[in-house]
This record gives sequence, C-alpha cells and structure tokens, in this order.
Amino acid sequence: MSKYSEYALYLLEQLETLGGVQMKSMFGGVCFTQYGLAFAIMPNDVLYFVVDELTRPQYEDYGMTCFAYDTKKGRVQVRRYFAVPEEVLADSDLLLLWARVAIQAAQKTSVKSSKRKTAKR
Repeated sequence: MSKYSEYALYLLEQLETLGGVQMKSMFGGVCFTQYGLAFAIMPNDVLYFVVDELTRPQYEDYGMTCFAYDTKKGRVQVRRYFAVPEEVLADSDLLLLWARVAIQAAQKTSVKSSKRKTAKR
C-alpha cells in the first residue's frame, strides 16, 4: 500500500512529463519538486501552486485562495501558494502550463531568497 493518495499519484503521473518531478511527504501532505525546487504542495488532496506578484492575480480572478492553517495564535495565510482551479486540474495540458508557470515563480522567489541569505552573511 502506498503512503500517497491515489490522487497524489495521479497528479505525479501528470506532472512527470515536465521532467525531474518528484513527490515527497510533507506535514501530512505532499510536496512536488522539480530537480529539488518545490513548486507545489498538496495538503488534504488540495493542490496549491507557487505564485508570485505577477501570477497571484490570475488565481484570485478564479476565486482561489491561498494555503492557510490555524495555530494557537490564529490563522496563518501562506500567500506563496494558491489553490489550483478545478478547470485547470481537469485539463492535462492546462495543468502542465500552469505548473510550468509555478516552477518559474518558484525559481524567481528561490533566487531572491538565496540572494537575501548571502547578503546577511
């Protein structure tokens, strides 16, 4: 029996055509990476892609929300990850297109954060 849901395995199969895509367990859900770069998370079988300031409005136009979780101090919103619309999930070609854009957003934010880390040294 797999430790991943059937839905997670299905999405991995769809995303593998991008090359270098892997899935790993993360906080009760899964994380999708391409060559080690995280571009999607999936807690509770809800897929969230990485967004940036340019792509976030597209998700908001679809009425999608960011990943959020509750703590003792209140609700935390993680605006780096937004839920993927159903119509995107239902279309393999569209899913791959949105995934590519999410990977580009993850690459941009990864470069920014690594520059900040280097500047702090």
